[in-house]
Amino acid sequence: VQYRSTATSNKPGRDPIYATDGSNITWWEPLEEDKFPCIECNLNVPYYVGAVRLFWHESGLCYREGNVPGPVHYILEGCRDGEWIKLFENAGETEEYNIDYRSFEPVSCEKVRLTITGKPNGINPGVIDFTVFGVRDMIR
Repeated sequence: VQYRSTATSNKPGRDPIYATDGSNITWWEPLEEDKFPCIECNLNVPYYVGAVRLFWHESGLCYREGNVPGPVHYILEGCRDGEWIKLFENAGETEEYNIDYRSFEPVSCEKVRLTITGKPNGINPGVIDFTVFGVRDMIR
């Protein structure tokens, strides 16, 4: 199921829907001047979200110019009853993961939000795939 995504910004032709369209040849990419780019996805119904998988795109990657891969720092949040709750943060990460899978304590939420808080020099990270994993919260 494809859910509508929104973002704080995007380059022309790199709309937020491309982060959730299931294709490995499209991606969402924020504008370079967006200091803390964010993509939000409405899950439509509550899910106990317990993992995230991100496929990163590295615009600007150029070894000759010194724009080399490095960790992308981000915060993943979930919205429950109108309140945003931090699900996962990798602020201290030193490893670069082109495909980043993280699990955490499941939280019931109806929306998820990914905010990029740090990036390698010269690289503007985009998101090829933004997937969260969980089970339906049948109580709410």
